[in-house]
Amino acid sequence: MARSIPISIILLSILCPSATWPVASDAPRWRVRITVSSREALNHPKPVAIEDLARLSAPPNVAKLDADYAKTRIPAFPNPYKLKEGDIVRMTGWVNSVAAEAGGAYLLSLSPGQAQGGVCVLAEIPDPDRLSREAENVFASPDPAVKEATPLTPLYRDARRTVVGSLLEDAPPQDGKSVAIAPTAVSVVGQLFYAGEPLPTVAGCRSTAAWEIAPVTEFRVARPGAAPSPAANNGSKAPGGAAQPPRGVGAR
Repeated sequence: MARSIPISIILLSILCPSATWPVASDAPRWRVRITVSSREALNHPKPVAIEDLARLSAPPNVAKLDADYAKTRIPAFPNPYKLKEGDIVRMTGWVNSVAAEAGGAYLLSLSPGQAQGGVCVLAEIPDPDRLSREAENVFASPDPAVKEATPLTPLYRDARRTVVGSLLEDAPPQDGKSVAIAPTAVSVVGQLFYAGEPLPTVAGCRSTAAWEIAPVTEFRVARPGAAPSPAANNGSKAPGGAAQPPRGVGAR
């Protein structure tokens, strides 16, 4: 299930006029990407290391763009991490750029350490102001068995406000642009989502994991001196230490 969501970023532009996932119901798996299966689960996220998520295998018997999962989550499958699509997870890591997709969603690339050039996990925060009325009606869950949907709009707004205020000096990124920042330790909570084929070009990353955090429902800057990842930190300094300068920006 390769992503067809475009974004034009400094140094590289990927154009795909038909992809307008935040407002178009025909975009690949958009109903799963912008919803969560359980609002209650947001209060009990599972801690997951970036390195583990990068090693998590693809679900078996799931072909690219499989229509069976256009509106439903991929079922659980055996794996050493006991993870499945739809799980609410908490992940900490280092972010060195913030991009705004063509549809307004914020895209963060999370690395396990301050040093760049490894495998990253992407985290996406939808723009609630650009979601269609149909999307709002399925905000909490695309599962027809869920009778009542609690809007997630306030959570998206809070997360985006924190990103802009804490990382971007209150200057939101323009659509299709990426803003490079000094590597910053952050924590995100959101849904585990299988995006399919990794994206080949993202700022500061050798590659990206096939699994993402989408949607992100909570975003925080890690407290000074806190370890940014439950796994090894690749020799990086804590957030209070000297930060390496960004190496530029990439594209997805």
